[in-house]
Amino acid sequence: MIVGDGSPAQEAVKFLVGAEAAISAVFTTSKESRGLVNFVESKNLPWFESETLKDIHNIPPLAFDGNWLINAFSPIILRAAVLDRFGPQALNLHNGPLPQYAGINVTQWAIRNGESDSACTIHEMTKKIDGGPIVATRTFPIGLEETGLDVFRNSMKIGAALLVDVLQMILDKKPLQSHPQSAENRRVYSMKEAKNSVLDWALDAEQVRDFIRAADYRPMQSPTYQAQWRLPGGELVQLSRAKVVTGRSGSTGEVLSIDDQGPTIICGNNAVKITAAYLGAKKLDRASWTKLL
Repeated sequence: MIVGDGSPAQEAVKFLVGAEAAISAVFTTSKESRGLVNFVESKNLPWFESETLKDIHNIPPLAFDGNWLINAFSPIILRAAVLDRFGPQALNLHNGPLPQYAGINVTQWAIRNGESDSACTIHEMTKKIDGGPIVATRTFPIGLEETGLDVFRNSMKIGAALLVDVLQMILDKKPLQSHPQSAENRRVYSMKEAKNSVLDWALDAEQVRDFIRAADYRPMQSPTYQAQWRLPGGELVQLSRAKVVTGRSGSTGEVLSIDDQGPTIICGNNAVKITAAYLGAKKLDRASWTKLL
């Protein structure tokens, strides 16, 4: 039984089909995973909307014919009644290192927290969100120039490869070695916490830079917050990229200068230069910044 959206779920299904493994059912969100739906339908596999899983009475009995439940980046929280059918053979692919980054939108939080790397984790599913024993982990670097979208896409790619490796072990009947998570460093990130985020120039320059790039999902929209700056004239500018400028001082939030790259603003320590920003659909250049500030 496969549950999930996007490329990791699709790669898992393709791998299992290629290995001639039986798939009892696929649960996905059709508007988010059209490619997966098209592939499943081309192979005459039964599939259902993920919303079906919210009530065990609506789940077709054939879904429970499988021995394993594989959840790949699905936003649906599976009920205990579903998980109990599979026990330790219910596995979840999570795009963050555990236990430090449980919850949602954790790739954004990794950037905001100044991490130089992140990880994808496969763990047994329990009643505690992202809290079950860890089966496999694969780390990947986060570059200083990478945006929220960059890191999210990389997590999808790394996660898909990790999942296929674990599925191969299952098909080869190799035992999966799991270990419990430590409760000491556990942190669960929520959608509400991310959406309530606002830009604060009093933060260190590195934190301001990371806050801005973590929200940059262009040409798509961030799933959580926008890094926005309300200018003196009332205009709301969306900030996309920034870099740290050292050796500058002044009052927090003070605009020191404007050049061809953009304005330089004083932060809690040092300063940042805004190198990409938009007012509506228009990217701001030096002349635009000069008029606005």
